[in-house]
Amino acid sequence: MNILKKIENNKKNKNKEINKILNTNKSYTITFNNDELILLDDNNKKIIVSEYIFFGIHQNDKKYWVWSNSIPGVSKKQLKYLKDIKNKSYIFEEDNHDNIQFIYQFLNTDILEVDDKYKLDLINDVLLYLSDAKIILNPINKYGNIQYIGITKIKEKYN
Repeated sequence: MNILKKIENNKKNKNKEINKILNTNKSYTITFNNDELILLDDNNKKIIVSEYIFFGIHQNDKKYWVWSNSIPGVSKKQLKYLKDIKNKSYIFEEDNHDNIQFIYQFLNTDILEVDDKYKLDLINDVLLYLSDAKIILNPINKYGNIQYIGITKIKEKYN
């Protein structure tokens, strides 16, 4: 099975699992409790508390993807996790398919111009594939940048 198919199948499987806990079509309020925990709520009703990974942002105005290791204030634990993910670029080294080459370049740079919606979706899918995230959330921050936040270990679930 080619790697793009594996990435797509991984997304379907993880979406099936997370849909048991979250409505993935809803927008939740996100609160960072500390460097390790994130709270998702819906109209002040707690949904989950989870560990998370902050992968990076896409600057809509400049069309740049920026890994979080280029953003000041990111914790050492987050930086180590990112390094582990980026070190998996060898998986995409031998294939000359345009999307595979894009993924390889994405994993080997800190900042990359991305102005294509399909490629932004591919970034979500690749991060989901290479990490232990159950879902990648894409809230918009106060600067208008799309954030890429992976929900990893769910600590608490609320009804």
